Amino acid sequence: MEIDNNIGKISVLIPDGEIHVLMYIVNCLSLKKDVKIYVMSTKKNGYMKYSRFIEKYIYYPETTEDEWLENIKYEVEKHNINLVLPIYETGIRTIVKNKHKLKYANKICDLPSIENLNSAGSKGLLYLHLIEHNIPCPKSLIVKPNNFPEVENFDFPMLIKPVDGGGGGLGISIVENKEDIIEYYQTNNFSCDTIVQEFIEGYDLCCNVLCKDGNIIAYSIQKGTVFRDGILTPQIGFDFIENEELIENTKKLMESLNWSGVANIDWRYDEKSKVFKVIEINTRFWLGTDAPSIAGVNFPYLYILSTLGNKIELQKTESISYLSLEGLVKNFKRNPFFLFRFNYIYKHSPIRFIVKNPLPILYKALSILKKEDRKVN
Repeated sequence: MEIDNNIGKISVLIPDGEIHVLMYIVNCLSLKKDVKIYVMSTKKNGYMKYSRFIEKYIYYPETTEDEWLENIKYEVEKHNINLVLPIYETGIRTIVKNKHKLKYANKICDLPSIENLNSAGSKGLLYLHLIEHNIPCPKSLIVKPNNFPEVENFDFPMLIKPVDGGGGGLGISIVENKEDIIEYYQTNNFSCDTIVQEFIEGYDLCCNVLCKDGNIIAYSIQKGTVFRDGILTPQIGFDFIENEELIENTKKLMESLNWSGVANIDWRYDEKSKVFKVIEINTRFWLGTDAPSIAGVNFPYLYILSTLGNKIELQKTESISYLSLEGLVKNFKRNPFFLFRFNYIYKHSPIRFIVKNPLPILYKALSILKKEDRKVN
């Protein structure tokens, strides 16, 4: 569904433009002619610097939080920015934590409170929140650093993972016995808590949402079909689906957090209890944020319009399949003839974005090749 923009030309500043998801955000906003994109980055020659859809790419070296916020203020005033849009955890957290003292606070996109950001962003605090609000989740045990879990009340196999970080499946392991647990804690020396969870027999669904004051404005539900390297690693191919029970559960979850902004929620369907259970929440834009825009939901653009006061009816994706670039490569390796499905590839992958904006990918590929060449030499 097309949404009317009643504001006119919108200038947006992305202050954490060194983050890899920048490409997906720019891809989404490139579909809208009424948005001018300004990017601040700590990467002087980041490959997105060469995007034809970025109005200005601004380099600042890494600095303190206070100086970073001052740099944002300077750029907001210099370019008459309408909206500041942080896209990843560190930038979001820094702005949320300091929003009360920012002179340009009225130009920040809708964000959750620091309390709810903490509850959603830490696997340990999230577990306590879910228990308190009677939202289904795996049986879990939080383990302090340098301690060993008492797992007598758990059945094997189990999952162990750090409560903070661990993006892309890092630090997550399935353990089959006590020897595996010992090896896990000997191999991984995390400074944060870890969490032990029951392993649920079932399947995963991922729900992406945009919320305002706890209400869902837009969502997409995806079921993985291709994974980077096993089911604990990111989806690189998936189907957009509908599931009424899951979205009702997601509504209850986001209301309990009074959430504003975007989030990426991992759910697992427990085939024994016939219930969807929350696994974790990523409190930022996600890998493949541009995929829903192909299926009819442009999360970054809707986020901008909603923050600027546009009333938006609930948006949801069409039921289509999708392959990321990584997913395409994996498919090509399995079936070289897949390369000739031109129409499918154009409509169900990010190829359309690369055709319109090829330089960032070319520069990224060249930088990877240079790194590999240095390793060889």
